[in-house]
Amino acid sequence: MKMLNQQGAALVIVLITITVFTIVGATVMSSTLNTTKQTIITEENIQGTHLAEMGVDYYKAKIEKSLIQLNNLNNIQQEIQKAMDYNSDFSFKIENIVMTETSLPTKDILEITFDSKGYKEEKQIGKTIKGSIYLKKPFNPSDEESPGESAENFPRPPTTYTERTSNNIGNQAEETITTDTRVDGNLNLETRNNLNVYADLYVDGKTILYNDSKLFIHETGFFNGKMELKNSSQLTVHNDGYFNEGLELKNDGIITIKGNAYFYNLIQQMLTVYNSGQIIIDGDAYFYNSESNFADIKSNAIICIKGTLHYNTLPPSDIILSPSCPSTGQGIYAQKIEPVTEGTNNQWNLSPDSLNTIYN
Repeated sequence: MKMLNQQGAALVIVLITITVFTIVGATVMSSTLNTTKQTIITEENIQGTHLAEMGVDYYKAKIEKSLIQLNNLNNIQQEIQKAMDYNSDFSFKIENIVMTETSLPTKDILEITFDSKGYKEEKQIGKTIKGSIYLKKPFNPSDEESPGESAENFPRPPTTYTERTSNNIGNQAEETITTDTRVDGNLNLETRNNLNVYADLYVDGKTILYNDSKLFIHETGFFNGKMELKNSSQLTVHNDGYFNEGLELKNDGIITIKGNAYFYNLIQQMLTVYNSGQIIIDGDAYFYNSESNFADIKSNAIICIKGTLHYNTLPPSDIILSPSCPSTGQGIYAQKIEPVTEGTNNQWNLSPDSLNTIYN
């Protein structure tokens, strides 16, 4: 009897052990399956996000190609929309395209917003990327803001600009401006004074930057008087720059124009660049009503035009045609040189830093 009780107890223990192992095994298996499933989902989400990023790059490239081939806003809109009809060869879709055109005193802006999504077998995977691309058309003096003028005349300041005088701008170590501004008089930045303008800036008089001072303009810059920039000072314009009455750049001063540069009324040696000074123009350069010997460049100074040099009177002398600009050298470098043709400076272009993306 005692032996039977022991055998019964052993059976119970065996059954309990089997039950425990079964439960544990099922739990481990379930956890493993869930982990595997989660891994697959995570990998698909990463793959889908990468596909959506490819869609953003593809769409931007389509816009750039359309700008080069068409350069007409209505045609660009039609071509872009047609190009983005879903193509099963790709694993992404561009959806919810909205184009909004805004006219401002100094430029026209076209904002294109869209969603880019990655797909697998017609099912979205990964994150949706909301993109915004900005196109701009440079200021054209013959537009309604300046009736009766032509591109050969220096632009007049729009009446919508906030007006400031010489004695209340540029006299601080650090200063920031966020509205389109017109300076009635000279603009002086001396000895490490820095001015950041997150808008357009129009200077009626001279612009003077000395001794490591810096002027950053995040939109368009207009300089109606002579510009003097010396001793490691810097001017950076993130869109287009307009210059009248000459420019003097010496002793490691640097001017950088991210868009196009427009120069007016340069007579003999009015564009002076000495002692390792640099003018770097990422876009094209236009010279209106200027003599052929307007430039005086010495002592390892350089004017680098990464696009085309345009002229409307006589071609400048001593131009060095080059597909790229040297890190050291002396002279005016440009990819091409050609006369100004009507409408050359009235094109839609991708704005600098034009692409913004948000991941949802």
